[in-house]
Amino acid sequence: MRKAIKFLKNIFDPKSSLYSILLGSMSFLAILISLLTLKEMKVQRELSMMPIARVQSFENVYIHVDSSCQDMIYNDEINVHKSFDNQSENPEFTNEKISDWFVLSLINIGEGSAIDIEVEWNINYKWFQEYFADLKIDEDIFKFTLDNQNIFVVNKNCSNIKSGKSAPTLSKITYSHLLSASNSSERIKINIPELILKLQVAAIKGAWLGEGQNAENLTSIPVEHQFKIKYNSVNGLEYQDTYKASVSLTSPLIETQMKSGKETIFSASYNNFIVEFIVEKLP
Repeated sequence: MRKAIKFLKNIFDPKSSLYSILLGSMSFLAILISLLTLKEMKVQRELSMMPIARVQSFENVYIHVDSSCQDMIYNDEINVHKSFDNQSENPEFTNEKISDWFVLSLINIGEGSAIDIEVEWNINYKWFQEYFADLKIDEDIFKFTLDNQNIFVVNKNCSNIKSGKSAPTLSKITYSHLLSASNSSERIKINIPELILKLQVAAIKGAWLGEGQNAENLTSIPVEHQFKIKYNSVNGLEYQDTYKASVSLTSPLIETQMKSGKETIFSASYNNFIVEFIVEKLP
């Protein structure tokens, strides 16, 4: 014990050769602690300014497709049911446009504000092009054309009048800013392109028109699309997230009838569908 005390006294003796080494080591340790503290402060400051934008899930809805006739498979008016009752003869619909309810909510769960937000949709038009080609729908009733920059849809209504619509293949939406959730309950409504829903309706009704209603086509095949969300923090850092989104339709009212020879006949309304829109963030 005495030897240990004597050794420590020798180290702390200013005349000792180890004293300068000890002072240097202590100075280095103090500098290291200061650097680590500054680094931690920098990380905390960056986190306090970092936005984290996240998309909330879409809630399934019942829709009513206002079809003048079964042969018209595109460009119908689409409304949302206020409530869905299988027994109701006079269902009520909202007065909202598709752009009011066919949306995703974007919230900011980070501490900093998100600015210069850009949402870019990459709709899977090629899937629809191949699907409609396989259906071989009479082009006088419906025609879908795709090139590198635009899509073209030609549709005949029940009065045999043709109408056409074109749209760019890429869709971009911009927003100025989104405050953090801790500072505001604000959220952004991201409009899902209406063409996604209208083409999905056309796909299921086109299958019914060409094949008749059967066990396989009473629910539409989910079509996967992608969209990117880009945004900046107030200190100029850039962020980007990519999402996968798939939409499908199901007829909520399906009736079956057994015919002779054990043949089952399926029938479903051309007007009522359940819209399911699933969003998944990609790594």
